[in-house]
Amino acid sequence: MQMVKVDIRIKESTIVRPAEDTPEETLWSSDLDLLVPMVHIPTLYFYRPVNGSSGFFNPQELREALSRALVPFYHMAGRLKDENDRMSILCNAEGVLFVEAETSSTVDELGGFTPPTLRSCSSFQKSIVQACFPVLCYCHR
Repeated sequence: MQMVKVDIRIKESTIVRPAEDTPEETLWSSDLDLLVPMVHIPTLYFYRPVNGSSGFFNPQELREALSRALVPFYHMAGRLKDENDRMSILCNAEGVLFVEAETSSTVDELGGFTPPTLRSCSSFQKSIVQACFPVLCYCHR
């Protein structure tokens, strides 16, 4: 497969916090968690327009839905911390990273974003991976 140069422009990068107050607590890792090496797998999510519709993607609506979802899943809005060599989640409602980006390329032009093609987005990927958060991407042309 031929490598494709992809230009991706980050439009906005924000932190989304839970829509309501959430419990402030520390969740300790279980004994089973300690048996598995700690790894971080950065993820990108791509969405295609429904029936070619250009108006189906509303970033503000998505941020609001994410904010509401973080209430019952409040631990996802916390931070990892290492205390006495035991990882835990500090549930502090600091929020999650939401990045809106755009490109003139389509998912089809990128070979469905298979791993070699994804690596060609090095500048975008490096900036996102350094943040250590899952990412939502929307490709529209």
